[in-house]
Amino acid sequence: MTKSEIKQFKLKIGEESFECETPFSLVSVRGSRAVSGVAVATLTADERIRNNKHVYLRLSDVVGLCSVRVGGRSVYDADFTGGVLNIPIKDSITVGDNTMELYFSDKGGAVRAGLFGKAELLKFNNSAIDRVSICQNVSGNSCNIDINVDMLGGNDNVRAVATLVSSAGHVFYGGLTRGRGKINVKDALMWWPKGMGVQNLYKLTVNLYGDLEIEDTAEMKIGIRSISAEEGSCLLCVGGATLLPMGAVYTEESREEPVLSKNREAAFINSAARAGFNALVIKDGDSLHSEAVLDLCDAHGIVIIREISASRLETSDELDRLARVAHHPSVAEYLIIHDKGNARTLKDRLSLVAPDVAVKILDKAQPFISHPQLPGERVISGWLSPEERNLFSEKVEGEGRETVLDMIRSASERYPYAGTLSDFAYISALSAAEKIKSKMVEARLNRGSEMAVYSSLGSQRAGVISAGLDSRATWCALHYYSTEFFAPLTVSAKHEGGGRVAFYVSNERRQSFVGTIEYRIADNKNRTLFAGSESCVVERSVAKLVTTRDFGDILKGHEREYYLEYYLRDPMGVYSRETLLFVPEKYFSFLPAEIEAAVSGSDRRFGITLTASAFAKGVELYFEDADAVFFDNYFDITSTSPIKIACTLTGGTDTAEHLKRVLRIRSIEDVKK
Repeated sequence: MTKSEIKQFKLKIGEESFECETPFSLVSVRGSRAVSGVAVATLTADERIRNNKHVYLRLSDVVGLCSVRVGGRSVYDADFTGGVLNIPIKDSITVGDNTMELYFSDKGGAVRAGLFGKAELLKFNNSAIDRVSICQNVSGNSCNIDINVDMLGGNDNVRAVATLVSSAGHVFYGGLTRGRGKINVKDALMWWPKGMGVQNLYKLTVNLYGDLEIEDTAEMKIGIRSISAEEGSCLLCVGGATLLPMGAVYTEESREEPVLSKNREAAFINSAARAGFNALVIKDGDSLHSEAVLDLCDAHGIVIIREISASRLETSDELDRLARVAHHPSVAEYLIIHDKGNARTLKDRLSLVAPDVAVKILDKAQPFISHPQLPGERVISGWLSPEERNLFSEKVEGEGRETVLDMIRSASERYPYAGTLSDFAYISALSAAEKIKSKMVEARLNRGSEMAVYSSLGSQRAGVISAGLDSRATWCALHYYSTEFFAPLTVSAKHEGGGRVAFYVSNERRQSFVGTIEYRIADNKNRTLFAGSESCVVERSVAKLVTTRDFGDILKGHEREYYLEYYLRDPMGVYSRETLLFVPEKYFSFLPAEIEAAVSGSDRRFGITLTASAFAKGVELYFEDADAVFFDNYFDITSTSPIKIACTLTGGTDTAEHLKRVLRIRSIEDVKK
């Protein structure tokens, strides 16, 4: 078999023509909105094409395709979005130059139409691989993997061999008869979601053999794991342990600029992994993500949970798309939103094409917590001119007056008045992070009643957002908070009134935790007034109340000056350090912290050493002219000893001297001044 990739196209939009190559979209080529267009390429065939029994046009990751013509003849006429489309064109192609036309339409108005994958011409006599599907049967440390190869051109008299190679170099073979075969893996290296174990991956290769040589090859990464849905809860059963999905809703990039969107998607997924996500939810109506996104989720251990309305499952195209990605271990669960009486039938059909993916039926789509906030400083500077930088400017209020009022009301509950838009952006980010943190902690403590998932991982908008990452993929306060409340092992404290505090521990690991909760009462100068500890044992996959303490005698009217610091410890180290105030931040008697910083490092990796003379809460670090990811941000300084925060620039290189000049630091005390 021979494959020829078609990269060069002439895109015609109305009376305009543009030269382009894959990947492209209507708007990425034209630079502005386009409702429809036709991409034209030339297929050149010589006399040898007559010797091929089969000739196919293969299109992958195509959006908004409505028809295809080859040599003036219609070879495909239907709406197609996503997946892989194989079109037989042997009867339409002739010796010489043949015009191929791909007609696109953005009927939904989402500015998405285009070819984001490959266009290939396949020529073969016997068979070509269309799709490789697997079904795993895990028993203890062994796994039987059933392999099913769907072929173009038929599978009679086709010899095929499947090869599976582990990351440790162990090789397993399986012969295929009529596209069916099996590989037995002993002492399998299992794939685990993030926080539960290692993301072991195997490379599966399927070779089709002709008379003398390999005719076609398909390669993919797979992970060996067993997964099922737990009825009556949102938990997933993975390898005998239960998993609480923790993460955010992920909406795919609009893809108007394919290369930019691909880079941003990678930044979003990598950032989710660094923040401790073990799950992403794709809501009904959003597109299934590209193989590149799923590959990243496989590598990081982020499970994908996808909502699908029952009506969407009635189309063969949708089932084909789901089947083509079912081998990814990160594709964990499909939630069928039940809007028709045939949901059970659709569940059975979906389980046939994706046997290793959990399937559950829901009466309605799930709500996810969200809270509005202003984006980061560098986004604001590009969004608003100096004269527009107030909450009631036309551009800000254009985001929705109720949204602005909601931000103000929320911030006023706990935080001091912000006299500038910059300070309000900081306060609104803290407020949103605290609101969502409260809901995520509650979901962890009520384990199984709902997913610990908030409404948006990232945003493309410059305006008001409800997301962990802004339009520059910069980490907001919410994303930094996620590293704490999505950690596999966390401790939280709830102020129950007076001086009473309840301590809870949530353990999402596959092993029990044996250690201590350590705590201290300190004043606003960071001087320790009282310290104590409590031994605790928390079994795996459990969240529970460990102890309740009454600090009323210690506080004795000093609630505005004293705070509680607490953390988990075991012989391996310290986990989940937090602080708790006994009054809202706006009433706390912060002292001038006099935070000083020194910057060291070079290129893209730097360290920031901070010292403070007093307790500082919600310390924010950012550079005026550089984007960076900090090891920690929006943190509390609870000691006069120096602390060091590592950071990595997300674009370009710089010097420590320059970053020291453009480093900006603020805490809640600075807003109260």
